[in-house]
Amino acid sequence: MRVLVQIAAALGAAALAGMFLYGVLGPAPRASTAPVVPPRDAPAMLSPRADGGPVRILLLGTSLTARGSWPRILEERLASCAPRGVEVTRLARAGENSHWGLAALRQRLADASQPLPDIVVSEFSGNDASVNRGMPLFLSRSAARSLIRTIRRAGAVPFLSTMSPAWEWEAVTRPGLARYHAMYRELAGETGAGLIDTAPAWLAIPDDLRKSLVPDGGHPTDDGMRRIALPILVAALRPLVCG
Repeated sequence: MRVLVQIAAALGAAALAGMFLYGVLGPAPRASTAPVVPPRDAPAMLSPRADGGPVRILLLGTSLTARGSWPRILEERLASCAPRGVEVTRLARAGENSHWGLAALRQRLADASQPLPDIVVSEFSGNDASVNRGMPLFLSRSAARSLIRTIRRAGAVPFLSTMSPAWEWEAVTRPGLARYHAMYRELAGETGAGLIDTAPAWLAIPDDLRKSLVPDGGHPTDDGMRRIALPILVAALRPLVCG
């Protein structure tokens, strides 16, 4: 009985949070029709590095970035057409939001032993929307703006990336997630950062397939990332890497 009461209380709190978000923010805007928006003011192709090294791509984010082997596959697919080669690395931690991401990125960029990235792909909207570990939308927007500025100051090209939506219990704990995804789309348009918008592709798959690719409602399997998100990531990054 006690467990049932706790569950009911949690559901009630999440429902109230959802109603609050709806009342303050209104309904979430419709999803973007373009899965990839190129960054403004970026070159058609990245110039050769002075050190002759590969194109360095840093994936910055949450457990959705920290898990799986898909970044290695991303590296292989881009390297197949890149004259300079490609190196994909991760700076990601489960359960973290964009405040952690900003601090971790600044620490990474200040480390003289670490080579500077050419491209940084950032995804924190899922955890920023969490009622447990997230932050209000205006703070998430501010942190994302700071991430974009920090990436540009390091001489790298910034991309914001939406990831898979949430279902079932994961959706209950993220009642405003669609609005956070929409904020990334809006902010990319305002700042000229690149946008890798995978959320609509996830929403388009049939329910039975979705249940096999995202069995817990929040974390895609490695196969799911390869099938749904990876082609969009490759399409977004290939022009800068391969020309």
